[in-house]
Amino acid sequence: TAAESPEDPILRDFSAKCLDEYLSWSVRQNRSENVDKFFLRLIDICRHNNCRKRLAACQIFNGIYRTFREYDDLIDKYLLELFVDYMLCLQKCQYEDSDGIVCTIASERTIAHLERILIKKRILLSKKEHFRITPRVLKDATVPSFVDWLFHNIGKTDVKFRRKCLELMLNLESKVSLRDRCQKESLHSLIER
Repeated sequence: TAAESPEDPILRDFSAKCLDEYLSWSVRQNRSENVDKFFLRLIDICRHNNCRKRLAACQIFNGIYRTFREYDDLIDKYLLELFVDYMLCLQKCQYEDSDGIVCTIASERTIAHLERILIKKRILLSKKEHFRITPRVLKDATVPSFVDWLFHNIGKTDVKFRRKCLELMLNLESKVSLRDRCQKESLHSLIER
């Protein structure tokens, strides 16, 4: 697709703008089926083994970021799944060649967008909802569960991924009252998980 064009960054940016327009039109027209298919496809591209496809997924999200952040129902349903998938995308990028460097930069930019949204909408995402997509690596689709997942990934050997997990955990820690949760659970039980 045009969003994956290896030689033409202008075409990739234009594709992201077109997809942003499509997303905003679908939301305005209340076409939830289109929106669901759009995000499920974006998640699939983000998980792909091909670095260029993951780069396209990053550029697409960076193109739709402004539209996405305006709709609480989209944030509530997809934010945590997207966040986990883009974090795993960052982890995969470290093992790529020159495309991996570009993908790493794009992933970090996407993660910064997602972090801003998460901090602003943390109350919306702090309790369980049945319609929210639960990432396969989380116990449930809540901010505290996401912070726990970040905590458990601090020990990974992938340097950029590990640093980003630590940075996010420290930034989110005060927002989700991790200290209160740590006092309730013993430190030993946190380490065992």
